[in-house]
Amino acid sequence: MSTEKDLLPIELEHIIGLSGCTNTRLMAVNPAKPDEVVHSVGKKVVISQLNDAHDQVLLTGHTAPISVIRTSPSGQLFVTGQLSDDYNRCYVIVWETDTREILFKIECHPDGVSDAQFSSDEEFIATCGSQTKLSVWSLETGRHVDTVPGAHSFVAWAPVSRRRRPTYYLVSAQNRTLCAHTMTYDRGALAYTLQTEAMAMPSTGLVRTYTCGVVDPSGTFLLAGTHAGEVAIANIRERVFRAYESVGSPVQGVYAREAEDDVISVGIDGQVTRLIGSDQTWRVNPVCKGPSIYSSALHGDKLLIAGADGTMSAVELTSGTITVLANHSTASVTALCAGDDSETVYTLTSAGEIFVWSLVDYTLLQRIKLVDAAGTAVFAHAGVLYSGWADGSLFTHAIDGRTLTRLQHVPNTHRGGITSIAVNDLMVATGGADSVVRLWTLRTLQFTTQHAVHQGPVTGLACDVVVPHILHTASGTGVVVIDVRANKRIKHFPSVSQHTNTLLQLPSGERELVTCTAAGRVVIQDFDLPEPTDVFQIPLQNTPVAAAATDGAGSVLALATDGPAIFFYDLKRRAFIDGAFSAHVTKCNDVRWTADGRQLVSVGQDGEICVWNYFPEE
Repeated sequence: MSTEKDLLPIELEHIIGLSGCTNTRLMAVNPAKPDEVVHSVGKKVVISQLNDAHDQVLLTGHTAPISVIRTSPSGQLFVTGQLSDDYNRCYVIVWETDTREILFKIECHPDGVSDAQFSSDEEFIATCGSQTKLSVWSLETGRHVDTVPGAHSFVAWAPVSRRRRPTYYLVSAQNRTLCAHTMTYDRGALAYTLQTEAMAMPSTGLVRTYTCGVVDPSGTFLLAGTHAGEVAIANIRERVFRAYESVGSPVQGVYAREAEDDVISVGIDGQVTRLIGSDQTWRVNPVCKGPSIYSSALHGDKLLIAGADGTMSAVELTSGTITVLANHSTASVTALCAGDDSETVYTLTSAGEIFVWSLVDYTLLQRIKLVDAAGTAVFAHAGVLYSGWADGSLFTHAIDGRTLTRLQHVPNTHRGGITSIAVNDLMVATGGADSVVRLWTLRTLQFTTQHAVHQGPVTGLACDVVVPHILHTASGTGVVVIDVRANKRIKHFPSVSQHTNTLLQLPSGERELVTCTAAGRVVIQDFDLPEPTDVFQIPLQNTPVAAAATDGAGSVLALATDGPAIFFYDLKRRAFIDGAFSAHVTKCNDVRWTADGRQLVSVGQDGEICVWNYFPEE
């Protein structure tokens, strides 16, 4: 549960997702608490318990998507680094694991953080930027110790003896060169200083790009993964290359295990390999082949992997057995609706899939691949799920408990795709990019009639809550109300100078319509009155409202901007609840309330699903 905004009626309860940026170092396991995983969703740090889906802590402090997460050897600390933000700022944050508090926050590496590592005695931390420098910082004071200029793709420490002012050895990769760094205490300057030396490599044929590296348990050898699908071995003390061992595919991560005296290599194609040996003699033993990988972390005698298929899995390094622990979407989540039981939510993705999620334990219940097009609209009514897609397909699925069974498929319903769906006991209505509203029978999806009442794509549909044969429709030019029984247009509420993006009707029975515009204006229009009853602007000027939803009581309006921010508007008090609430990485695509009005679910462009708790005043 989030620690943010605890005194407000809105709180972020849970995030389903694993994202941040293209870096592969976005997941870490606490060695002192092997069931505790630290990962990121955009700018947020997420601490999850593998054995309890409800035990999730969300931390803030970064101003741009997180690019690296590492835990200290003892598990008492962890570090997060980020990409450069809009103001060319970049922060490294060291956190205390137990208190979840920031130990210190460093502004450095304006180009973004590519790696960060703790020394084995946890006296220092080394960070490197993708284009600028490698820096060492004191964990006691947070102060800068020394810097090595140049772009470094990774950094790793050799184990160090626990004695007063020991000599430290670091390794890194800079411009396709492996570098060895010695950090010694200068008694004259009363400070540690770094000396750097490029490792001696073969003169021809072995130019590589290094992706990651680790020092073996003996502290003698660096094992560095390459884009060419090899692990390079170099002697740290002698500063000399010793061997290359092929592991098959570009290496995503390498991990040293002191208890087993081995090194684990992880390829981006999912190949997990065990390397045992020394100097120029190494045995390469394949462990298993899992899904393509974009992040991994050592988890005791297991390897935790985040797959490109949206799974988080544990690999038993002894047997090679792979166990799926969690799921998320790797594609953009484009639309959603909540089930009538307030315990299930249905999401569509840009990859043509429907996901069925449990809000009880946040697990994936079902995943269905339908088309090679993005989902655009979804609506649940009377035990049937209706979904619309960018290729014009309209599907229905029977909601059978917590799973879906396919019923009907109508292709090519709209030229340019479906943009909106509304359903009641009388009709199924679809709006399209072709500016047309079409009506279909409930059971068989037979086309009945159409209304070409708009001059642009249909942006919203709503069946009237009082008179079932009244259909409210919206496009950029405003709202047109249709009497489907009389087959005619009966009202028009034009949009004045601002493009109408979304439409909904409040459930109060007062027949009030809510429209939101591309400039961030929200208009509440009574069906029976010529003028709006309320007009207000979201606090972000000239920011489009991309989606809107109201709770079942019609008391709170959730407004998702064309960005990561969500605003909550109290319809009774006619005021916003605090400021912007943000959990998404780049853009929130859709928002919907559960049937009981206790939770809001929002979905994002980067695949994340956010669950918000709402605590209404008694």
